[in-house]
Amino acid sequence: LTPETVTLYDINKYVVLPFTKDTQASFVETLPSTSGSQPPRFFLSHWWGEPFMRTLACLEQFVRDFRYNFDDSDDARGGGMTIDTPIWICIFANNQWKLEDAISIDPKHSSFTKALTGTAENRVISILDAEGIVFTRIWCDFELHLTFTAQIRKGDVHKGLWAVYTAHKHTYFDEERSAVGIISGGEIRENAFYSARRESHFPTELILKSRNIKIESAQASMDSDRVHILNSIAGKKILGADPPSTHPNYDKVNDAVRGAFATSVPALKAALATGEDAWNEMLVSMSKGVRSGTFELNFDSFIGSQSSSPRLTSSQARELVSHIPLTCNGLDISKAKGDDGEGAIEGMIDWLEKAKAIRNFRCAHCKVGDWYSRDENVEDVGRDAGIRLAVALEASHHAETIEVLAIVRTDLIVSGNVPEWTSALKKMISLEKLEIYGAYITDEEMSILENATHASDVTIKKEK
Repeated sequence: LTPETVTLYDINKYVVLPFTKDTQASFVETLPSTSGSQPPRFFLSHWWGEPFMRTLACLEQFVRDFRYNFDDSDDARGGGMTIDTPIWICIFANNQWKLEDAISIDPKHSSFTKALTGTAENRVISILDAEGIVFTRIWCDFELHLTFTAQIRKGDVHKGLWAVYTAHKHTYFDEERSAVGIISGGEIRENAFYSARRESHFPTELILKSRNIKIESAQASMDSDRVHILNSIAGKKILGADPPSTHPNYDKVNDAVRGAFATSVPALKAALATGEDAWNEMLVSMSKGVRSGTFELNFDSFIGSQSSSPRLTSSQARELVSHIPLTCNGLDISKAKGDDGEGAIEGMIDWLEKAKAIRNFRCAHCKVGDWYSRDENVEDVGRDAGIRLAVALEASHHAETIEVLAIVRTDLIVSGNVPEWTSALKKMISLEKLEIYGAYITDEEMSILENATHASDVTIKKEK
C-alpha cells in the first residue's frame, strides 16, 4: 500500500476497526477531540474503492468553492464551508461494529437516509472516480434518488443541492487545482460564464459516461441491499421480493443524474461536437433534469477563449433554451447575439409556455440584430422579437408570478413596441423590481413604462 493507492476498504481494516475495537463505537464517537453532536452540512456519496487521496483532493476543492456565505440563499445552498464544517462520511459516521443498526431492511430508515434528508437537507457531494464506478453502486444511486426524486415528490425542488467532483489536475486561470466539480447552480457567488469556464476542466469522458447510468443494473457488496433498495425506489411493500426489472421511478433517478450533467456547458459542447444525435440526446436529458432557482445561460460560454469559434445557430439556440429544466423558477439568458440571439428569444417563448410558476426573468446583452452595428436604425432590428416576447409574457400565467424582470442592453424594447411592453407590465401584478437598461426609446416612452408597472423598485434608462 502507498498513500496514493489506499482506499476506504484499507482505512476501515487498518485504521477504523483497530481504533474503535475497545469502544465498539463509530470512529467519530471514539475520537477524543469530538465534543457533542456534529450535524453535517453536506452528505458525501462515494465508492469505497476510490483512492482516498483523490477523495480528499475533491473535498478540499469543494470547501474552497463553498467558502462564501453572504445571505440566506447562500446558506440554504450550503455556503460558509470551512475545514471544520462537518461532512457526513459513512465509514467514519457509522459504527462499523454494528452495521445492522445503520443499514436497515428498509433503506428509507437507514442512517444514510437520516443523515442526507436530516441536517444535511439533501445537500450531497458525489465523488466520481476515474472509471465512473460510483454510478454502478446501488447505495450511491439510492442517495441520488433521495436527492432528486424525493424533492420532486415533496413538491419542493428548491431545497438541497447536488455537486459531483472528480480528482483532476488542471490550471484554472493561474491557479493549480487537483479537482473540479460540476455544481447544480454553480459555486457560491459564481455567474454562468465563470461556472462554464471552471467546469470546462471536468473530464469529458466522465461526463459522457453519465448518459449510461441505469440504477436497475447497479450492484452492491450485499445483494440483499440491492434487492431492498430497488424495491424501495419502486415503492414496493415487500422489500425482499425480486425487484422489477424496469420501473418509472428507476427512470426518474436515471433522468435526474443524466440531466444534472447535461445542464453543464461542457456536456452540451461535447455533445454538440459529437454530432446532431448526441446533441439531441443531451437536450432531452437536460430537459428531464432537476434544477432549482434561476437557470443562468451565457452564450459566450459556447465559443470558449477563441473569439473565432462558431456561435450556435438560431435553431440550436432555440432548442437549447426551450429544453431548460421546467423545475427552475427563473431564467437568466445573456450574450446571445445575432442568429443565436433570435433563437434564444424564441426558445424563451417556448419555455415560458411549458414552465410552471417563475419568479425571475432576465435577458441581458442579447441582440437579435447585428451586435456591432452602429446604424442609426438599429433599434428597429429587435422590434418584432421584442413584441413576441412581451406578448408571451403577458399571455402566460407567469404574468402573475414574476417578481423580478430585467431587460438589459438588448434591442428588444424600442419605440416600435412600447405599447406591447406597457400592456405586459400592467399584467405583471406581482412585479417588485423592474430593470430596463439601454432601451431604444424616448423620454416620454420611459414615463409610459414607469407608470405601467406595479414594481416599487424601478430603473429605466434609455440608450444614449
